[in-house]
Amino acid sequence: MSQGTHIQWTDATWVIAAGCNKVSKACRDCWAIVHAWRLAHNPNEKIARNYRGTVMKVGDKLNWTGKINPIEDRLNVVRKWKPQRIFVDSMSDIFHKGLPDDFRDMAFHVMADCPHHTFQLLTKRIDEGERYLQRFFPDGVPSHIHVGVSIADEEDAVKQLPILAQVKADVRWVSYEPALGRVNWHEWFRRQACNWVVVGGESRNQTAFEPRPFNIWWARELINEARLFRSLGVRVFVKQLGACPIEAPRHDGATGYQLKLKHKAGGNWDEWPEDLRVREIAYEKQ
Repeated sequence: MSQGTHIQWTDATWVIAAGCNKVSKACRDCWAIVHAWRLAHNPNEKIARNYRGTVMKVGDKLNWTGKINPIEDRLNVVRKWKPQRIFVDSMSDIFHKGLPDDFRDMAFHVMADCPHHTFQLLTKRIDEGERYLQRFFPDGVPSHIHVGVSIADEEDAVKQLPILAQVKADVRWVSYEPALGRVNWHEWFRRQACNWVVVGGESRNQTAFEPRPFNIWWARELINEARLFRSLGVRVFVKQLGACPIEAPRHDGATGYQLKLKHKAGGNWDEWPEDLRVREIAYEKQ
C-alpha cells in the first residue's frame, strides 16, 4: 500500500483487509480479483500472506473465495499521512460480514481520530453499513467520512439508494461504475439519496470477460440532472468511458456505434465529447 493511486477521484488507498465475494452483476469483472491473485503470488511473503486464500482459479477464470484477511498492521498508517482523500479498503468491503466486528471498530476509531483526512467508504452492502454506522455514530457520521454505494443500473439503485438515504452523513455518494444501464437520477436527487456520483464505463481487466458497453448518454443524462440539483450540493465526477463506449440514439438503450478511443479504459478526457468533461469533487458543507 502506498499513498499514490491511479484512481482519479481519490488521492490514496488504505488497504486494511483483502478478500470479498461477488454480490451483483457489476462484480463480474472485478479488477480487485486480478490484483489480489497477483499479490498472493508475490515473492515477498509479507505481501503474499495478506492475500493468500482470497482468490481461486477455475479454468481460465478467477473468483473470490469469500475469505477475508484483515491486515491489522496497516490500521494506523494513515495517522502519519498528510491530509488527503483516502479510499477505504479498495481490496475488500468494509461492511463485509466476514470482517470481524472488533477489527471494523478499530478501523472506524482510526477514521474518527483523523478529521484532517477525508475517508471515502464504498460498499455493495449498505444494509449492513447503515446498521453499523447507526450504532457506531448514533449522532451522525462525521463530515470527513463520506459514505458511498456501488451500483450499475436502476435495479441496483432501487435496492441500495433508499438505504443510503437513511444514513446520517453530509456526503452520501455513488460509484456508478461500471455503468450498465440507465438510472433515474432525477428521482434519486429529488429524494436527496446522494449528493456525489462517480460514473464510468467498464474496463478490460485481463480476465476472460469482454467489457460490456457503456452508453455515454447515461453519463450525459446524469450530468444534466445533477445541474438541476446543484443548489443541494449535487456534484458529478466522470472517471472514464470504459473499453466499450457507445453513442446511441436513445439514453435507455445499449446499442449504437462504438467510439474509437486510444486510451484502453477511455480515461483520457481529451478524447471525450466536451460536455462529458466533468470532474467535480464532493461538495462539503462549510
